[in-house]
Amino acid sequence: SNTGNFQVRERLVDDLYVAGALLNTPYLRDTAGKINAVRRPQTGGDLLDGYGFGPDDDLPGLVVMSNLGAARVFDPNFDQTQAVIRNMAGFVNGVSQELLIRHGGSALTATMQIVAGMFEPIAMFDLDVDDPDIDYLRRVDSGDLEKLHFKSSPKNADDVLRAIASSYSPFELDIRMVVVEGIAPTFIEDRNHDGQFTATDLRLMGYRLLSNQARVQMLVDFDLPLTQTISGRTCPSPSLIYRDLDGNGRDGAISCSGSGGAARVRRVPR
Repeated sequence: SNTGNFQVRERLVDDLYVAGALLNTPYLRDTAGKINAVRRPQTGGDLLDGYGFGPDDDLPGLVVMSNLGAARVFDPNFDQTQAVIRNMAGFVNGVSQELLIRHGGSALTATMQIVAGMFEPIAMFDLDVDDPDIDYLRRVDSGDLEKLHFKSSPKNADDVLRAIASSYSPFELDIRMVVVEGIAPTFIEDRNHDGQFTATDLRLMGYRLLSNQARVQMLVDFDLPLTQTISGRTCPSPSLIYRDLDGNGRDGAISCSGSGGAARVRRVPR
């Protein structure tokens, strides 16, 4: 049947009505059996959709936990003072439903487009240091300050970018996913103080688990974790940050490649 602008289809999953989330139930059947379309933005309703940290609008009970990347919580000094991470389920781009059995059983498929830097270590670099015995400073994921040298003398800014961007590879990525009852938390706490974020922590936070915990572990190795622009220039991912780590007021930041020759690379005399 058709109600003007919208095609009416039988819903694939029977979920409970949640006030304020009308888009979860696009069509309601009244007491007379007539199908009425729920108000949409075209008729004055609010479009309840979002993208970012926290629970997903389509799968509100989903929790996605990562040991690396933007999920981690730091203070202004880049120190991890609390054992807390952010729920990354809100970065799910789309949710689709698929019938599996004749009685209405269905499967939900959630997809997430992994943007640059989302599941990579957060690294701070200082390329302009006063110490003549080192080339650059680095801090990875609130770790200790490291004094490092280039493996070979860089000839231009492109060489510098390649060297620093690949200096902390490989790394281990550990992603855990679980569904809880109700609205998932925005922050997950390490309640059992084991240094990991798991379904056990969610249970200790008072959440009822509706699924088993799925886990994906990967060893990520790369030579050039840079993104390429339309103009052909390569730029660091958002997880690579320039900061003044030695207090001299300079960080020697190189935003993208192709912006200069050897003159742009500051080599401290030895």
